[in-house]
Amino acid sequence: MSEKIKKAILLITAIVLVIIVIVTIVTNKTKTGSKDTGTKVSVSQELLDKYEIDPNDEAYKGKKIYLENGDIVIEGENGSKTIISEKKEDSGLKETTESEKAKYSITDVKVNIEGTRTSVTGKVKNNTGKAHKVSVNAKFTSEGRTKGSSNAMIESLKAGETKAFEIVIMGDMTGYEHEVEVEFTN
Repeated sequence: MSEKIKKAILLITAIVLVIIVIVTIVTNKTKTGSKDTGTKVSVSQELLDKYEIDPNDEAYKGKKIYLENGDIVIEGENGSKTIISEKKEDSGLKETTESEKAKYSITDVKVNIEGTRTSVTGKVKNNTGKAHKVSVNAKFTSEGRTKGSSNAMIESLKAGETKAFEIVIMGDMTGYEHEVEVEFTN
């Protein structure tokens, strides 16, 4: 076999390999969607029990339940997603000091994504001895950059009182890290 034929065969083989790699990458992105949201794995029975999720319950019929980036994701048939942080208590809470931490507590934080609308719900409790006006802030980040943020105001949170909050952010925040923090404004 001549040198020209050997070189031509090697070149063709290299081109075919490059095409196979490109097709594999495109196929994988198509299967998981164009946005890389991390690895999806099945949820253990222990986590399902912890969050009182019964996949046989009518509320979960037809929905995919999986673990992604440390969060439980419940994906509906219409593409809506509910994200439950693995750490149920004080999920995503950004605390500055111990004295700030003692002033409030956040529980039951859930992220729900429906199309281009992301909502963060939960409960905030005032652990101080007086009423405060409260701002609950949610922020979604990727690689240290803010991708979306918003807040909800609670005009009066009495001493020892717990109130529910909902924060709406326009945009699909799937796969981004989230923080929820409380700021007393008075």
